[in-house]
Amino acid sequence: MTVADESGAAMETAGRACELLARHGTPHARAIGLGDREAGTPAETILGPAKSLNVEVIVMGAYGHHGIREIFGSTTREVLNASPTVLFLHH
Repeated sequence: MTVADESGAAMETAGRACELLARHGTPHARAIGLGDREAGTPAETILGPAKSLNVEVIVMGAYGHHGIREIFGSTTREVLNASPTVLFLHH
């Protein structure tokens, strides 16, 4: 899932991510692209589709400038606490 200013751009990015995953043995990835206006809070945007699509794993990118504190920011904590499935964080 990708969120961008425009849903078309978000869908294009999500599609490229799915192509990459398919090349690495994950053929069942599903592209979801949302525009800013369609998305709720970051955690809601991640968890809503994860629950409704009954996903097997959530993969989240994390980045920041202050080490481990940034990885476990408010969105990450919220997703960790409410995730219906396995959560893989990549920093």
